[in-house]
Amino acid sequence: MKPLIVICSLDAEFYLLLSHILEVDAFTSTLAGSIAEVLALAAKKPVGAVVLDCRPDNHLAAGSGRLKQDARTSALPRIALISPGAEGQHIPLLQSGVDERFIRPFAPAKLLEHAKDQNSLDVVANFKPLAAPGQRCRLSAST
Repeated sequence: MKPLIVICSLDAEFYLLLSHILEVDAFTSTLAGSIAEVLALAAKKPVGAVVLDCRPDNHLAAGSGRLKQDARTSALPRIALISPGAEGQHIPLLQSGVDERFIRPFAPAKLLEHAKDQNSLDVVANFKPLAAPGQRCRLSAST
């Protein structure tokens, strides 16, 4: 199953472009228009990461702290894409615990690399051994 990335944006063109880039590279995506929508989506389905489209007119940084405080989203990687003119959101994003910030324009490969790194860390963190500690796991061949 492909990891789901929630793109929090009010710009349809930006969402369509970014979702295409993500889907070509082994992710699925969905759109959320607000932090409240991100929280609602996380309550319904497993989310792999959240991308915040921070622009001068949307102030997503102000509400991004709610993602860290909510049990459904507190462990999710949170990535902020900061548009020109929204530089004032850097400090609120840092204070809210955003994991990574990219200044636009940015190379999509950097975002994909970060998302893949976060996804592989989650796989390692969620690994469950087949045998209890100190026990050996024996696989038998069926004939």
